[in-house]
Amino acid sequence: MKITRKWINELSGFALTDDQIDETLTMHGLEVEERISTIPDLTGVVVGEVVKTEKVKDSDHLNCCQVNIGAEQLQIVCGAPNVAAGQKVPVATIGTILPGGFKIKKAKLRGIASSGMICSERELSLSQEADGIMVLPGESRIGAAINDLIDESDTVFDIFITPNRPDCLGAIGIARELCIDAGKPFKSPLEKVPVKNKSSELPLSIEIKNPEACPRYTGIVLKNVTVGPSPDWLVNRLEHLGLRSISNIVDVTNLIMLETGQPLHAFDYDKIQGAKIIVRNANNGEKFVTLDEQERNLTSDDLLICDGEKPVAIAGVMGGLGSEVMATTKNVLLEVANFDPTITRRTSSRLNLSTDASKRFERGVDPNIPAKVSQRAVDLMLELGGGKIASDFIDVYPRKIEAPTIQLRSNQLNKIIGKKFTDSEIVGYLEALECKVTKCKSFFDVVPPTFRPDLFREIDLIEEIARLFGYNEIEDQLDNSINVLNQKNSYFNFIELVKNTLGSFGLMESITISMAPVKSCKPFVENDDSLARIINPLSEDMAVLRPTISSTLLSSIAYNLNRKNSDVRLFEVGSTFIQDGKNLKENFRVEGLLAGNAQPKSWHTPSPEPLSAFTIKGIIQKLLSTLRIENIKQLDASPAWYSFGSTLIHKKREVGHFGLISKSVLKEFDVEQDVLAFCLDLEYLFSIYTSDKKYVEISRFPAIDRDIALVVDKTIPAQAILETIENTSGKLLRKLLLFDVYEGKGITKGKKSLAFSLEFQSPDRTLKETEINQLMDKILSTLNKKYSAELRQ
Repeated sequence: MKITRKWINELSGFALTDDQIDETLTMHGLEVEERISTIPDLTGVVVGEVVKTEKVKDSDHLNCCQVNIGAEQLQIVCGAPNVAAGQKVPVATIGTILPGGFKIKKAKLRGIASSGMICSERELSLSQEADGIMVLPGESRIGAAINDLIDESDTVFDIFITPNRPDCLGAIGIARELCIDAGKPFKSPLEKVPVKNKSSELPLSIEIKNPEACPRYTGIVLKNVTVGPSPDWLVNRLEHLGLRSISNIVDVTNLIMLETGQPLHAFDYDKIQGAKIIVRNANNGEKFVTLDEQERNLTSDDLLICDGEKPVAIAGVMGGLGSEVMATTKNVLLEVANFDPTITRRTSSRLNLSTDASKRFERGVDPNIPAKVSQRAVDLMLELGGGKIASDFIDVYPRKIEAPTIQLRSNQLNKIIGKKFTDSEIVGYLEALECKVTKCKSFFDVVPPTFRPDLFREIDLIEEIARLFGYNEIEDQLDNSINVLNQKNSYFNFIELVKNTLGSFGLMESITISMAPVKSCKPFVENDDSLARIINPLSEDMAVLRPTISSTLLSSIAYNLNRKNSDVRLFEVGSTFIQDGKNLKENFRVEGLLAGNAQPKSWHTPSPEPLSAFTIKGIIQKLLSTLRIENIKQLDASPAWYSFGSTLIHKKREVGHFGLISKSVLKEFDVEQDVLAFCLDLEYLFSIYTSDKKYVEISRFPAIDRDIALVVDKTIPAQAILETIENTSGKLLRKLLLFDVYEGKGITKGKKSLAFSLEFQSPDRTLKETEINQLMDKILSTLNKKYSAELRQ
């Protein structure tokens, strides 16, 4: 939000300096981001007197001028039509850098030396006037710096307005804040209300078909208006605030919007078919050309302003090309309306069309000021463009919007701020905010003004009182009745434990955004309907929410590999999204990607082994062991994007998977190196996780070891043999390890040898050899019956 010092002082009735305005607004939560002088740096530009002029031979517009600048007389070739002897003019001397970066150098024009430049107002950035040179008052002192002659200097304040303060998106709101700080009542320029003039020279009717989207719409017609250039004061004010002048009528709508925060729109009345305004929702696929000459495709969620035949504006966003005010316009229809913030925001975002009007409607505009704003705009239009009011003021306001009544407890106020306020102080602060206050027994009934939609809870009022009292004035207190020492969330501790454990294995945590291009996500879903598409993506690279973390993490792997970092181990903890019909399913997972060698290349490992699925499996097993999560089974099945892999199961519930990503998927990311992946469902694992540690006494009795080598079919996974041994052995089995896998000489083709080490131990007695032999026989019998396993000879 931009506003000038002079405008602030006009509205507030003060004569504040730049520093006073800056400090006051910043302390009120309205941060001044930048202060810009309206007068540019014109060092090197001095007052000169044109002594004589002489036409340049063979030129119809150039003049060779002799110009006295006090210290010397310069010869300057000038092409301005209004240059004449005896004029006092601004002269840019050699070496001067004009606004825009143009540096004055010696030059030759038509063979004539020119040592400087006689400037126009536009060249000095003093106005847009460029038809001729700037002629200074006759009393101007020759040789004086041009900056010393300019007394119209002003300062533009660029203020950051937080989303909760739409009232400060107008100059009135800024001036109101300064008056509150000074303890003086603010006199708003919005005092006049339209008078029912019963004029019917030009008919007008208004119909709102969706009052939820458009709570209020007002209109009035002006007749015989002259559309032309705006006066200098209006042009300059708009230029200082970052808007270019268009015409007197359009400029008035922009000025009043900047003053009040209420957007307005002027239509050419003669282009409004049927003298009728209809506010309705667009039809799906309906097209509309806006003022920027762009055709917009609309949906039924968009709101349109229409005449009797066609749309003329997108409500709250931008007007249409076919009904704009032009130089030939004679009759003007002025619109001042109120539109729903959510609908305006969605339309603006979907169309990628952000305007000064939409920015204000998105945050919430006071629904109870359109009538006063309309009258103020009408007065100024009639002053600058002539004409007269040709219709009654039409105000369609089906249901008046009232501010809520908020109960403010004084004891709660004092408790939160840490200062005891008297009743009169509380009432004073609230009335300064233009709230209506009623004192009850132990609380206040407070009705905030409708230009403050951010005030709807007790805590909002408490915050406002603290702001007006001054945060710097609140004293520190050693004791506090609010307990801020809460224990860490156990889920947070669980996630941190997962991250720290993976970090200890040499994996580095990565953070990627959850939005990704469709192309990189397709390989990770069964069909495109499972992709969670973003309605209005910022770009094609952020068109869907990722179905797996790997769909975004693979880009990081590719980035590293392309820069010769061939050994990469990354993991990420985050959300994934799957579209299930109309429902969006979100899961919280940890996923990891590993590429390269198991160990770095060195003198003792000149040819290190590449990473394998066993590396991934070991990481998962160690992580689950650290989390004290047991009974996770492994199935030889994996998602379609793996070349091979396994699925992890707990009580028939899938909790994760791991394996080698297929070449076809890696090709989508331009990755030629093998990449291993794993995924774990953290939400489910947390549900079976316990942070309690149990003490288990070390057995005082000796252990008995047994080794067995089994010959089984190659298709039987070692995990199945391990689980069978564990289930058959019971509580006496303390350790079980697969220590050898062999195929080759001495083993029948299609078979493999699996060697296991078993350790048995009892916590309360010494085991007997006969007891263990019987248990081993039972294990072998079970394995033989289930898998046709035989002892290797």
